[in-house]
Amino acid sequence: MAQQPEGPIHLLGYSAGAYMAQELARQLEARGRTVGFLGLIDTGPAKVAPPTWGERLSMIPGFLRNLVYWSVENNYRVSLRNAARRARHFGRRVNPRRGGAPVLGRYRRLEKQFVQMLRGHHTGRTSAPITLIRARCQSPWLYRTTDLGWHHYASTVNVRICPGVDHYNIIAVDHMPQLGRMIFE
Repeated sequence: MAQQPEGPIHLLGYSAGAYMAQELARQLEARGRTVGFLGLIDTGPAKVAPPTWGERLSMIPGFLRNLVYWSVENNYRVSLRNAARRARHFGRRVNPRRGGAPVLGRYRRLEKQFVQMLRGHHTGRTSAPITLIRARCQSPWLYRTTDLGWHHYASTVNVRICPGVDHYNIIAVDHMPQLGRMIFE
């Protein structure tokens, strides 16, 4: 606030940072500030109301589409790399001499604390429209609506889908020009 005492605030967050950007927007609005831009990159709200049976049935085409994207696009390869990475980390946990066990332990504790914080957090509504930039390739097992559930927390959600990327590489250097265009559309 000291850096910009007047005028609209522009916020952008990726993954866990998107939760923070949305909550900051809500708190700023509660203080009377205007949020001119609220950009969230590839994350849904902390808690989403369970879908009704009608909503679940309407999600079947999206689930099948995501299953195809997940199988064909980057997420499939990333998932295999993640499995290999997790196997290596497991090896480090078992054999601390290989290095990384203390670092991995700290990371796991922080991750666990963050997940616990999200479970207790109640996402509030914002009056600022949300610009959601999401990867086309979403996990089919966690399928949600196209806006990933943000329609419960904002009156307007503008969804921009980034093809050929997944959650892990949407902010990769190679994809920055595409991401930048989507942010400033």
